[in-house]
Amino acid sequence: GSPYYSSMADFIFQAVFAAATMSIVSGAIAERMKLWPFLVFAVFMVGVIYPVNGFWKWGGGFLDEMGFQDFAGSVVVHMAGGAAALAAVLMVGARKGRFGPNGEVRAIPGANLPIAMLGMFILWMGWFG
Repeated sequence: GSPYYSSMADFIFQAVFAAATMSIVSGAIAERMKLWPFLVFAVFMVGVIYPVNGFWKWGGGFLDEMGFQDFAGSVVVHMAGGAAALAAVLMVGARKGRFGPNGEVRAIPGANLPIAMLGMFILWMGWFG
């Protein structure tokens, strides 16, 4: 263990990072997948893809050996989440109702604006204190 923090604290820290990575994917494929395939993918993502990706940088991985800089885990978290989200979106396709029967694009109506603003303010409070 580390003299600065416990193994449990490190586990919880990594679990939150893995959850943040998976939340990027869930936002991209919302309303496009059934629950069980999504849960299987989530387990694979946080159990295999994220740890391998994290090992490449953290803990003396090959990217760390090459001098790669990853400030606050931004590349490990956002690249893994973004790449997995892109792969999932390409596999599942467009949302239902996005295109009409003869291929014309249909606008999908926006969500609840007051709730979106509340979420934005909660994020700001978390970021700026």
